[in-house]
Amino acid sequence: MHDLLPFLLIGVTVGSAYGLAATGLVLTYKTTGIFNFTQGAVAALAVFIFYWLHDQNNVPWPLAAALCIFVAGPIMGMGLELLGRRLADADPTLQVAATAGVMLWVVAIGNIWFANVPDATLPQFLPTSTFRFAGVNVGWDQLITFAIGAAATAALYYFFRHVRLGIAMRAVVDDPELLSMTGETPTAVRRWAWIIGSMFAAASGLLLAPSLSLDALALTLLLPDLGTLLIVPPAARLSAIPPPVSTTVCPTMAELVM
Repeated sequence: MHDLLPFLLIGVTVGSAYGLAATGLVLTYKTTGIFNFTQGAVAALAVFIFYWLHDQNNVPWPLAAALCIFVAGPIMGMGLELLGRRLADADPTLQVAATAGVMLWVVAIGNIWFANVPDATLPQFLPTSTFRFAGVNVGWDQLITFAIGAAATAALYYFFRHVRLGIAMRAVVDDPELLSMTGETPTAVRRWAWIIGSMFAAASGLLLAPSLSLDALALTLLLPDLGTLLIVPPAARLSAIPPPVSTTVCPTMAELVM
C-alpha cells in the first residue's frame, strides 16, 4: 500500500484540478441544456493570458491569476452565455458544432499569439518545496491545488443551498417559468451559471498547465475526458454537484496506477 501512496497523491492533486472544471461543466449543462465543449478552450485562454501577464510582463502571479479567474473568466462566461442563448433551441448537432467552433477559434488565437515564442512553457508559479507526510514527499503546490479544489467545491455546495442566486440556479433547472414569477430572470440566472463555470475552468487550467508546452491545441484539449467522466447518473443531478470531484479523482488515480 505504501508504494501506491505517491500515485494516490498525484491522482488526488490532478483530480482536484480536473474536478473544478468538471463541476463548472455540470453547472452550465444543467442550467442551459448545452454541453459546453469550450471548457478546455476557456482554460487554455486563461493560461495564455496568465503567461502574457506573468512571464512576459512581470505581473506578480497572484495578481495575474486573479485577473485571469475573476476578470477574464467572467468575460468569457458572458460571451458564452450569449452564444448559449442563441443555441438554446437549436439542434443538438448544431450546438456541438458551435461550441467546437469556439474551441478552434482559441486554437487559432494561441497559434498566432505565441507564434514567435517556440517551445515556451508555463513555469510552476506555486511553491515547489516539499514536506514529509506518511513517508511520502508532498509538494506545497500539490497541497494548495487540493485545497483550492476542495474549498471551491465546498463553497459551491453552500452556495446552492443557502444563497438566493444558488437556489435560483437549482430552480431554473426544474421550472424556469415558475422562477420568473418570483422576480428572478432565468436569463440572468443562466448567465451567472456560465460565469461561474468559466471561472472554474480558468482556475483548473492555471493549476494544470505549469510545465506544459504552450501549444494551443494541447492546452485546448487539456480537459479531454470530462465528457466521458461526467456521463454517470450522480453527475447528472444538479443537487449532487460535488460528485464530479470523485468522478475525476478516481479515474485519474486508476490511470496512473495502471
